[in-house]
Amino acid sequence: MSRRRKETPWILGIDPSLTRSAAVLIPPGWELGDWLTLRWCSVEIPPGDGTERQRVERMGEIVDRLLNFVSEHSGSEVRGWVEQYAFNARSASVTKLAELGGILRHQFLIEFGVPLEPVTASQARKQLLGKLPRKDQKLAVQLALGRAGAPFVNGDECDAACVAFWGLTEIGAMGFSLA
Repeated sequence: MSRRRKETPWILGIDPSLTRSAAVLIPPGWELGDWLTLRWCSVEIPPGDGTERQRVERMGEIVDRLLNFVSEHSGSEVRGWVEQYAFNARSASVTKLAELGGILRHQFLIEFGVPLEPVTASQARKQLLGKLPRKDQKLAVQLALGRAGAPFVNGDECDAACVAFWGLTEIGAMGFSLA
């Protein structure tokens, strides 16, 4: 009698942002460094004239595009992680970013039946890099992934990948580290 190993779910990492959100999907059984089997996207929607209606519609459009991306590119079982909001208490976008995150987490729960688990950017980045520089951490991740051959085109996709790599370790799969 042979034991069949249960296949891992699709792993989703999201870097939510009002300027450019990004998502990365890692397929079940991903071979470390097999970049072309990953799926990724960026969602950039220019702000409108600033009316309340346009602001809310824009957030809804960001979430809809991320949900469509996941629906189109993943299998039936998805586990997701989302970068915790990193904002300055004096930032004007604190409320707006929190609203986007709330909409995203709620819609993901409705669509896939699983909550998006929060992870702080510094935790995920430290796991990937081993040691964090004091400044330009997002850039350090982008440069390190670029040197490793990752095809991501911007720092947001790199952060989303970093969050997804964190998710691998959270489910007990082999993690990805450049340390």
